[in-house]
Amino acid sequence: MITLKKHIKVVILLSMLLNYCNVTSQEKLSFGFYQDARLLLVGDNHTNPKGTIDIIFNLQFQSSQKKHGYFIFFPEFENANISDSSLRRFTLNAGFTFNKLQRLHRYLKKFEATSTIGFGVLDRFGTKTNNWSINANLVYKINDRVKLGFNNQFMQRTDLKFKYQKNVVRHSFHFGIQVNLFQL
Repeated sequence: MITLKKHIKVVILLSMLLNYCNVTSQEKLSFGFYQDARLLLVGDNHTNPKGTIDIIFNLQFQSSQKKHGYFIFFPEFENANISDSSLRRFTLNAGFTFNKLQRLHRYLKKFEATSTIGFGVLDRFGTKTNNWSINANLVYKINDRVKLGFNNQFMQRTDLKFKYQKNVVRHSFHFGIQVNLFQL
């Protein structure tokens, strides 16, 4: 059962992280929109046909630039119209973006690589459960405002405990767009 006490602990932890990383001097606020590639293009082997919608929205707060990149913090919402019952997930994520990849090779100048970890609430079958996720994201900067991105995600599917009587970790691959809304 998800309690208010657990949510308060997560908010306090994220507040401490924000203060630690000097997020008060954030550089940008951006919006991301991603779709699960496999479900859209080919479906899966669990009765979800191609064209199944599984979208992720996030609002990223970027910290000030460090030597190799910047910290990011973001709430994320996922809505998947998968078989049996739709899946909704709200997650708070934190991570680091490496944006000085040209030091490795000059062709990497327009790329950014990010790794994050998230904790949230998953809602499916009328039950809300806690879950975690780990993400590896690669974006290509088209210009200063728009980036095309790919996101590899490993997510604890606590909703499947009802089906398989055990926690399951699933992989998904999303593609999408990230837009810098404004400079802070």
